[in-house]
Amino acid sequence: KSDVYIVFRKYDEALEAFFKIKSLLKKEDNALLYASYISKIAQLYYLQGRFKQAAKYHNETYSILLNAQETPSNIQNIFHLKQGSINNAGFSYERAGMLDSAAFFYQKGLAYIAAETTKKLIPIIQLESSKLVFLDNLGGIMLNKGDLVLAKKYLEESISCNNYKEDKSKGTAYLKLAKVYIQLKQFDKAEPLLATVEKVNNDYITDIYEIKPRLLKAKSELYLAKNDYQQAFFYLNEHSVTLDSIRNSNDKLSKTDLALKFESIQNKQDLQKYLQS
Repeated sequence: KSDVYIVFRKYDEALEAFFKIKSLLKKEDNALLYASYISKIAQLYYLQGRFKQAAKYHNETYSILLNAQETPSNIQNIFHLKQGSINNAGFSYERAGMLDSAAFFYQKGLAYIAAETTKKLIPIIQLESSKLVFLDNLGGIMLNKGDLVLAKKYLEESISCNNYKEDKSKGTAYLKLAKVYIQLKQFDKAEPLLATVEKVNNDYITDIYEIKPRLLKAKSELYLAKNDYQQAFFYLNEHSVTLDSIRNSNDKLSKTDLALKFESIQNKQDLQKYLQS
């Protein structure tokens, strides 16, 4: 329920659900469930724009999982949470502007995938789905650093995962590779990639990765590079309007002190128990 609330930006309801989880969980009783809970708290800090704090909680998630006992029934879940915590720690550092720290975690993630591949305990499709995300994000780091050669290499590797299957999970890789081609003035390669981004993003019920504003920004950059200033301004304006709408929906959460919110919920519950006694 908390996941659904977050997707639809119903943060008050999500915080209520998280509080109930917190009141029931103990790390020593179930490390796997506790790690999953900590990862959700990290996600909330990320949505608040507190990226270093989010990275800290993702690191804590990974540390907890190192001590989780692997069994045939939970090994895939542990893998999912581990690779997610590594990637999300990297992405949080990336959003904080700490690109070297982000790249370290993405490389760590690729090493983890390689190690798990040799064990042959996780299905190949799951390994590939995880690998493409690390490659995608590492390519983005190289793009931000201006290393177009390495960016192109990592992004093409990401898109090649799962036998080049066109998939919504590759939307950001298509988008970043299009931006590489825009900078290289290879517009004939950039345009079909942007069209692919638009197509695969329509598969999402909600734009959880904020692809739409990023796509509009990329289109603006494309037309600017082609010296079509009217179209460049049009898409830049559309980008701003779309981004403002998303940011406004997150504004309430960004001003919420999670610790105080949990304390308030606890006080409410204590009062209800008192009145019922």
